[in-house]
Amino acid sequence: MDLLEIPRIIEDVDFNAVHDRLDSNHPLTTSPRIVNSNILLTGLAHCAQCHPRMRIQTGKGGAYRYYKCGKHADSGKAVCTGCSVRMEKLDKIVLNVLIDRILAPGRISPLFERSLDRERTVQNRIKQLKSDKREMKKQLDALWRQTALARFAAGCVT
Repeated sequence: MDLLEIPRIIEDVDFNAVHDRLDSNHPLTTSPRIVNSNILLTGLAHCAQCHPRMRIQTGKGGAYRYYKCGKHADSGKAVCTGCSVRMEKLDKIVLNVLIDRILAPGRISPLFERSLDRERTVQNRIKQLKSDKREMKKQLDALWRQTALARFAAGCVT
């Protein structure tokens, strides 16, 4: 069986960093409130000043949502001057970067073409296998006919 060569799209350092992050966010080792959250950056956003995870804090009776430094929320300004960013604003920035860098046409088009090429290769292989199957079935049927004729000629028909 031929192996399909798949070109590298990220460096080993990035790949390993992502897997370390995935391991740290694994559902069996991470709080369900983080794993099941519908907040885009839950467990991912960190305070730029003191680096703990940021958490959601609401304002105006829940009308506004902010990512706020967890240390600042727990211990106040003495520990961290605490950055606070509107959730919608930070989510939009992150999504735009993902769209611009990951889903850029110059990046997607070659991936799409490679995917189509692989699909064509797979479809051709399926056609070949089906053809091989039909040929083997014909050969098997011929073998059964020959066996039946030989048994009939030998008087062994039951």
